[in-house]
Amino acid sequence: MSTNDDKVELVTLENARNERYGEIFVITQSGVEVYNTTGVNDCPAELWDALDLEALKQEHGALSVQKNGPHFWMMDWQQPSMGEKASFGGKIYTPAKKQEMIYSKGKPVMEASRE
Repeated sequence: MSTNDDKVELVTLENARNERYGEIFVITQSGVEVYNTTGVNDCPAELWDALDLEALKQEHGALSVQKNGPHFWMMDWQQPSMGEKASFGGKIYTPAKKQEMIYSKGKPVMEASRE
């Protein structure tokens, strides 16, 4: 499941604000691979809720598989570098290797406090 830098594609996503997405973390001995539904679908609840993390862990030979989300993007524009697509429980994900995010002036952003 490792990505090859030769297969990474730079993608521009305009109007990303409020776009719903979900991520899958695949934890292996060599590191963590993050797969994201951005640009593929809006992380449909029926597919997201049906994901069997234990089955995915076995299928991908991982130490652990975790769900992150669903969430909504706050930036207005982004330009991620997408790697090879992977399927998890019938849902297609793409891993992002690098990502530039642009926030439009005058639009709200959230700040999380850590106490």
